[in-house]
Amino acid sequence: MIIKKKAQKIIVLCVILVLGCQFHTLSLLSSSIVRTTSSENLNETENDLKSEKSNNKLALARNATNSAECKSLHPMTCLVLQGKRIFLLQYWETAKFHGLGSQISILLTLRKLFEDTQGRVFILDESKSTTYRYNETVGLFSGFFQTDFPVLDGPDDLGFVKEQLLEVANITLGMIPSADRKTSQVQVAKVQFSKSGRSHSFAKIDEGRQHICPSEHCQVEAFEERSRLLCNSIAMRPHVQAKAEQMLADANIPPLGTHSTIGFHIRRGDKLISEARVYTGEEYVTLLLKKAPQAANANHCFLATDDMSVRQELKAALTNYNISCQLHSFADMRKGTSRSDVNDMLYFFAELHALSITNYFVGTFGSNVGHIVSLWRGCASIPGATASNYYHSYGADTDYLTL
Repeated sequence: MIIKKKAQKIIVLCVILVLGCQFHTLSLLSSSIVRTTSSENLNETENDLKSEKSNNKLALARNATNSAECKSLHPMTCLVLQGKRIFLLQYWETAKFHGLGSQISILLTLRKLFEDTQGRVFILDESKSTTYRYNETVGLFSGFFQTDFPVLDGPDDLGFVKEQLLEVANITLGMIPSADRKTSQVQVAKVQFSKSGRSHSFAKIDEGRQHICPSEHCQVEAFEERSRLLCNSIAMRPHVQAKAEQMLADANIPPLGTHSTIGFHIRRGDKLISEARVYTGEEYVTLLLKKAPQAANANHCFLATDDMSVRQELKAALTNYNISCQLHSFADMRKGTSRSDVNDMLYFFAELHALSITNYFVGTFGSNVGHIVSLWRGCASIPGATASNYYHSYGADTDYLTL
């Protein structure tokens, strides 16, 4: 099966490579900086998370170099001291303009580009991001997810690394000429948002997409590799998944991975302003029956949506096509879709978890949620699901998923 490359979405996004490293090499100082943390009123889960993060940092530091001085340093500091070439992706204020799916998609694209073409170690900096945060000092990718890459997420993390590099090795992290960026030890890409008419530039993101699919069409292996990268690098933390499962159970939704099930993601809201047209409930149902007629026997259906009226619309369509599944949703339970309210975000993660394990999934591939869910479904053991059928994922807007 071949993945057709669509035209780039009209979004206003640019990636500007702005930083790098200039190194003034001196001998290592015998002293090291030990970071202190201000006291906070954290619940038991947050205390465990904070302790786990601290332990992970120390473990990464010990593995980064054999130097005894590295044991109490930030993992990024240790990687630099070891001579590793770093790619630092900064999600700062612009993150409020990008949904979770968009952030993960950009991350995967740029990580692969810099790892493949320059052999760089990937590090994420979300220290100044104000949305999707777990709390004031813990961000999205270290609060809700487990990752296989280091994350700078505290408000002073980047400044702390700069202090350590200067104090321990007299290394200054600063501006470098663009001509020297590829040879610098640390290269930084800042994702920026701009509204200048309808003009847009994808810069390195576009280069990354071309790297993944250099010809007009992508082979199915590219989708499979992308899914594998996501599954290996980003997963929900156990306590977040447990909370998601509890939310589903509290809503009387059975374990969706053990029944004949269909998941629907029907996006309305701001998506319709400039990015997509309305796809009706009937369009979702007829597409599913065309692609997977056996899904008509499903006994449970789950709907994720940002519009409560969609539930009745989808229920009517299912009835009209003789699909008698019991329809479940959080649509009448959620207070909203805030990117700053932790409870709203947990409902969102519960929806993502549900959609990733149903037997069949119908959404829109033009939605970044539909994109990421389709990839995440490769992490589960879904009967009959393979990369060639996008792990039983289908798009109401297009047959092809753009990477």
